[in-house]
Amino acid sequence: MKRTKLVGVGALTVLAMMLALLPAAGASAAPKLLVLQSGGVPVANGSPGDTGIEVDECSLFSNGKVGTNHAAKITLTETTASETECEAGRSISGLVKETALAKNGKATLKGEISVSEPGPCVYVFKTFKSTFEVPGFTFIKGTVVGKLNKKTSDKSCAKTTTQIFRANVTNEVFGEPFEAVLG
Repeated sequence: MKRTKLVGVGALTVLAMMLALLPAAGASAAPKLLVLQSGGVPVANGSPGDTGIEVDECSLFSNGKVGTNHAAKITLTETTASETECEAGRSISGLVKETALAKNGKATLKGEISVSEPGPCVYVFKTFKSTFEVPGFTFIKGTVVGKLNKKTSDKSCAKTTTQIFRANVTNEVFGEPFEAVLG
């Protein structure tokens, strides 16, 4: 009978220790979320959020707002384009409508950007996927395939073009990119 009491007391002690450690383990196991910062300060929800993109020797900025900051996935919704620039003989138009940044460093830019090359050959780019460093600045670089707009292009143009793109996410046109951290 004494042995039973010792086992019972031992089991209660182990249970008490597990319950004491459980809140600490739970707190450290809480998932980390992505936080965009500017100058080390978290960006407020609804703040200006612009996506600058360069593709096929042309660039443009899409201007909008940051959705919910401090989330597993942060989305910027852009509504206007500004500051287009191309080398001679080329033009760019369109808009990145949505920029999604995930806590694992994956980035997806969606919209419709048209680039006109000599020919004329007009290519339409819709989805840009790549990665960025977390922690780090929101610099994004990858490759993207553009499809020929047959209505506005010469018949001699290739049906698709693969281009390197570069993008960054910032709070102002030509501004410093946001810092991406987990918090």
